[in-house]
Amino acid sequence: MEGNSFMRSLNVKRSAKALICFAALGSAGVATAKDLNVATFGGAWTEAAKAAYWDPFTSETGTKIIGDITDDSLGAIRAVASTPKGKWDVVELEMMIANEACSEGLLLPIDKSRLPQSDYIPSSIHECAIASAAVGTVLVINTTRFPTHEPTTWQDFWDIKKFPGTRGLSRYVQSVAVAALLADGVRPEDVNAELRKPDAQKRVFAKLDEIKDRVVFFSTGAEFAQGLVSGSYDMALGWNARINSANDETGGIFKILWSAGYNLGMNAFVIPANTNDQASAMDYIASTASPERQAKFMEMFPYGGANKKAYELLTPEQRDLQPANPANLRYAVNDDYDFWAGRLDQWQQALESWIASK
Repeated sequence: MEGNSFMRSLNVKRSAKALICFAALGSAGVATAKDLNVATFGGAWTEAAKAAYWDPFTSETGTKIIGDITDDSLGAIRAVASTPKGKWDVVELEMMIANEACSEGLLLPIDKSRLPQSDYIPSSIHECAIASAAVGTVLVINTTRFPTHEPTTWQDFWDIKKFPGTRGLSRYVQSVAVAALLADGVRPEDVNAELRKPDAQKRVFAKLDEIKDRVVFFSTGAEFAQGLVSGSYDMALGWNARINSANDETGGIFKILWSAGYNLGMNAFVIPANTNDQASAMDYIASTASPERQAKFMEMFPYGGANKKAYELLTPEQRDLQPANPANLRYAVNDDYDFWAGRLDQWQQALESWIASK
């Protein structure tokens, strides 16, 4: 669930490894008959996708993957729909955005007969989308900033007096709303019910007002990880796998607080309606259903795969890093697709207006 529906243009500094990866792949949009344009989220995500999915697919089929980066937005898919064929053939999107794009006719149906449906976790296969990853948007702290007493809850995140410093928040309204309600004392199992109350939005933004002067917002996973490493925030609401990447660069100074409560959502593979090669796009998506390939992705980048059999191939330590691991799930607030359908744009616009007023 990385990204944001109303992402602003940002000059995000990519890691050297990511640049090398994309240089080797070529420029998106310059596709031949044996190329497939695949848009994902950049940085460590792309590195894991290349090793787990792209390279094996190319070895099997001879089809070269041309990588691009998406901001995970409905606007991006709408823009692609107005471009010539060949811009993107497969895209990763947040599941909720994928469902909305499907309802607008921007995506092609997924051929479910090509997938091991009984092996997939519940609610992971939709008309135009198949889950690519289970993503936890979590509370993370920089332990070097709290040498004597560490924060443990979302209430601590909001307690500027007790724990001074800068807070990082994703520009993703579902996760921000969940964090605000958890900070306001709502239990994880009750958050979605609270969101359905008439005054929920007012309550969320009143809570955000309490930390308005201390918040730094980010829009992409790569930007979030870069902000962690550079010390831009002492605590943050961000994506679990990006934290692992930041720990790899810093010697493990960041701690995920699963027990504070977190937002659990799914990203999905989709096929834009104006793909240049629907058959190859579906071949690629079907190839990612392999438990071995999903396990490889999770080993490199701990966003949970949708194929339950993939978890059997992980070590206990690797499973512990996954947001869909049963030990962590008791603290999860699952995305409520029914609630957000038709409401997402209005809530996101409200968040953007709030940010602009800071």
